[in-house]
Amino acid sequence: MVAAPLSTNSPAEFLAAVVIWLVAFILLVSPLQGQGFGPPAASRQGFWAGLGLGQGGTWLRCEVCDGDRSEGGLTGYARAGTTVSDRLLVGADLTYWRRNEEEVLEQATGFAGAAYWYPNPRHGYYLKFGLGYSWYRAAEDEIALTSGLLTAVSGAGYEMRVNPRVSLVPFVNLSITSKGKLLREDTRNGGFSATRVADDLSQLSVQVGFGITRH
Repeated sequence: MVAAPLSTNSPAEFLAAVVIWLVAFILLVSPLQGQGFGPPAASRQGFWAGLGLGQGGTWLRCEVCDGDRSEGGLTGYARAGTTVSDRLLVGADLTYWRRNEEEVLEQATGFAGAAYWYPNPRHGYYLKFGLGYSWYRAAEDEIALTSGLLTAVSGAGYEMRVNPRVSLVPFVNLSITSKGKLLREDTRNGGFSATRVADDLSQLSVQVGFGITRH
């Protein structure tokens, strides 16, 4: 049997859930701003690092793909970098997503260089932009579908300061790949073969969750 992700909900349904989550979040943090939870610009200095966990979805599109293929799964990130100014941070961003259902294990890993821009340095809202590379793998027994694609990343979040250096960070991340190859790998009987399945594969990934950042 050829390993392949299951056909599930569309990206529109998942993104609608993200919008609902963000609206609820805005209603939550708005009263907190008046209590001094927004991090001052002075807290963003020097080296910084962060970790995050949440839920995510990954969708594949290609000529031989069975429509949109996705499912909610565990996702997370690790990032670190340096402070350029009170409005701009730069760094490296590593993301991971996985889903395991009906003996098919799907995984998506991404690595990107990114910039984090704070429109108002007095508050914790930021926008993220970057470029990188992502890998996808869906495996069942000794058969797997794999890809590696150039990726554009973006995102947004809000840093809620819990002390002068540490913030809790609700976030949403989005990545979109260029078109590329989808390969079918076969490692049965101790061998290895890779067959090109498609040349027009593209991938969309969304993450939403909570993280922690130390400046």
